[in-house]
Amino acid sequence: MPRNSVDENVSVIKYQSIDITGTGAQELITAVTSAKLRVLAMFIACHTTTTINIQDDTATPVELIGGTRQIKMDPAGSAGMQSFTLPYNEAGWFETSAGKALDANMTGVSGAIAGCITYVEVIP
Repeated sequence: MPRNSVDENVSVIKYQSIDITGTGAQELITAVTSAKLRVLAMFIACHTTTTINIQDDTATPVELIGGTRQIKMDPAGSAGMQSFTLPYNEAGWFETSAGKALDANMTGVSGAIAGCITYVEVIP
């Protein structure tokens, strides 16, 4: 894995687009063996009314954004936000456990979201 010049345990910055439809856990970033996925920035826009929890993995999920802090989204803006943005944060907003994927657990009729994520892989 290419490393950045500041921290030998952190990869270069990576980018992932989001375009998913459905309910339940939907993978945003695939797990990397022995690495944590640290989110530096995120943008999500919704196409349908949905509630999103950001979590790591599906087998034994750990909610990173969610639980009582669910992201309620509505394209009309009446029952929730039309879009959700975490601006660039060099230190990161949150990270998965090592070896875990980053998922969006969506509830509602049939969630449909699009956006992008900026992240790094961290070797503990």
